Amino acid sequence: MDDIPLAPVTPAVRKNQPGPLPPGRVPPTAHHAVAPGFQEPPRRGFFMQALAVLLGGLVGLVPLAAGLAVYLDPLRRIRGKAEPVPVTTLDALPDASKHDALVGLYKIMANRQDAWNLYPNEPVGAVYLVVPKGTKEIKALNATCPHLGCFVDVQQGSDGYSFKCPCHTSAFTGDGSRIMPCVSPRNMDEMKCTVTKVDGRLDVSVVFENFQPGLEEKKPKT
Repeated sequence: MDDIPLAPVTPAVRKNQPGPLPPGRVPPTAHHAVAPGFQEPPRRGFFMQALAVLLGGLVGLVPLAAGLAVYLDPLRRIRGKAEPVPVTTLDALPDASKHDALVGLYKIMANRQDAWNLYPNEPVGAVYLVVPKGTKEIKALNATCPHLGCFVDVQQGSDGYSFKCPCHTSAFTGDGSRIMPCVSPRNMDEMKCTVTKVDGRLDVSVVFENFQPGLEEKKPKT
């Protein structure tokens, strides 16, 4: 039987079969090659670590805040009431029948306390003791100017004395009233003064306070 030549076998062409891809193009279903042993970073672990660091910082702030509260506690305490301070002893009051009478300038010594420390028997200020004209009562005036807190000087005249601030020329009468025009927003600060008669002499005490300068209203310094 003679050999019958067979027709060459050609692969069947499928319908809609894609043609060859251009060089460098990756088929849609193909995946990039991954190196052996490579693992993607765990995102959940990263967020958990960040949260742990944040919580640790907040926990560390708790003792710091507690210590700061203890340190600042004295600043929140209520300001204590001022007590009378002995100033001087007089044999008699000066005559104020014709004009204001100046008893004198006196330094105030008292226990000074800030928020944390106590300083015993320290100078805390000064007062002028005066007897206003026509009275027989002692008046205590803070020796600092209500304008900006400068020390007020005494000026003696033929008709008595007056007070003058050397910083901004505020002037006051012998009883502490302003002489207008005056840059001071108020009269010289008057403080409570008590006089006790002991063995024929006069013990003078003053409830001393320093007040905030530059205000029309007297407000004690804290």
